[in-house]
Amino acid sequence: MIEPVVLPDVQQSEDLRGIELWKVGVKKFEIPIQLTQKDGNKQTVHAFATMSVGLSKSRKGVHMSRFVLQLSEWSRSRVFELDLRPFLQEAMERLDAQSAHVELDFRYFIEKKAPVTGLSAPMAYGCKFDA
Repeated sequence: MIEPVVLPDVQQSEDLRGIELWKVGVKKFEIPIQLTQKDGNKQTVHAFATMSVGLSKSRKGVHMSRFVLQLSEWSRSRVFELDLRPFLQEAMERLDAQSAHVELDFRYFIEKKAPVTGLSAPMAYGCKFDA
């Protein structure tokens, strides 16, 4: 029987070069997110997420899958609010980072009534959360 080879986790190893990484992450990752509407109901929207962290000189990097994992977990179980500090704090803790940044670009739908007929239809508005 062949013994499995355990590969080293390079991103977790210490970086002796002393180079700080200001922005490491993923860009335009497509994901459904839930938002709270003005009436309290939830709306699921198709978002493009850009997420990054800043790493100290002692860190070599992070696995890109860690960003996708956090975004996916929040997509399934949390509602994104205007205050993204809890999301960013979680990212910094999970990735042992000094800073974190997230952008969520999406189309948000609001029911609008026609001025003459009074009939309503959903209108799409381009939105962006940037924190």
